[in-house]
Amino acid sequence: MAEYIKKGNGRVKVKFHAQVKQFKRVEKFKHNGQFFNIYVNKNDSVYNLERTQILSWKEVVKGKKKIRIPDAIEATPDPVLLNKVRGNSYKTAVHRIITELEKASF
Repeated sequence: MAEYIKKGNGRVKVKFHAQVKQFKRVEKFKHNGQFFNIYVNKNDSVYNLERTQILSWKEVVKGKKKIRIPDAIEATPDPVLLNKVRGNSYKTAVHRIITELEKASF
């Protein structure tokens, strides 16, 4: 996207704008074996939440070590938790998710 800027001496300058990003980052969060992807926009507020489930693992040999990494991952939206954390900052969202999971475990 660009715009024309008219200068005082009659000349015209073209100014180009950067593309608008849809989100700032994706935070990965783990609590008691449950994995979450938290999408945070550029204003540091949560706008989407996915609960990820690891379907299978694979072992990779790295030097003398064997490392287990996820092979197949299924991500499903969690509307109940999303309604409780939407619009909050990332840190507040993490605390609310932990309290909701602790309530559900009892």
